[in-house]
Amino acid sequence: MELRKVYRALALLTPVVACSALALPGQQEGVYLFDCSGRIQRVDGNGMVVTPASHVADIDSTLPHQVRDGCSVHSGWQDSDNDRLVLTVQTKPWQDEHDSLPTKLLIVTTPGLMPRATEGPLQRPPERPYSPAIMTSLQAIESPFLRNAGYLLSDGTTLLLQELAIAAPSPRHIQLNPLWQSGRVSLNRGYPNATGRYALVDVATREQRGVVVSAVGIEDNDRVVCFTPSGRIFLAGTRHTLVVLDVTEPSQRSTVNDLTVDLYWTACAWD
Repeated sequence: MELRKVYRALALLTPVVACSALALPGQQEGVYLFDCSGRIQRVDGNGMVVTPASHVADIDSTLPHQVRDGCSVHSGWQDSDNDRLVLTVQTKPWQDEHDSLPTKLLIVTTPGLMPRATEGPLQRPPERPYSPAIMTSLQAIESPFLRNAGYLLSDGTTLLLQELAIAAPSPRHIQLNPLWQSGRVSLNRGYPNATGRYALVDVATREQRGVVVSAVGIEDNDRVVCFTPSGRIFLAGTRHTLVVLDVTEPSQRSTVNDLTVDLYWTACAWD
């Protein structure tokens, strides 16, 4: 689902990074955050070390209002085998005769975040819509919460559950968030009745991974930026403040302040 005709003027900011002293033990993976204007930052697993923001030169940082949602970057994924991050970028501010948005693929090397020319054809990761089989499987999951918002990874393997305060007509019903798609840039919105508690579930086994973690006190209703199968959950506290939880280390919580990327219009990929 797309939010149309929304203009966002995204200005480049000087990166000032301040991290909490808490590290997340046992987690080594790095997460790449990228926003509408092509700014990219990496958050390393241990110690929440953040790289200065890089900007993909092929993307204009001030976008015309005709571009979809004012957002030129649609999605991205991490190609760990070839040390690169691949972004899908809109090339024209209008749809073609097939009602599709014209796009191209841009490659950024990792971990250096330097743009490079596309070499040969690239295979995009398949987009898997929420099929009836997946929906049936999700409703069979035994959630620790009575009412849930659900965030599903694109490969259908991992489900993030967010507790909502108001009791649902059907106990433990899971309502997938239609505005959140793994790896796709969109306006991250929070639920006004979110309690701040989260749980991670393996879709295949229907078993919970780790324990329930809490982010009570975050502003703007806990905007979910992304999460990883290993158990890390990334939330937008404010437009440039990232809160990181870990279901395998529930006592640990890290906060990254003054990120340059726009966390209200962002997506992530991880290695």
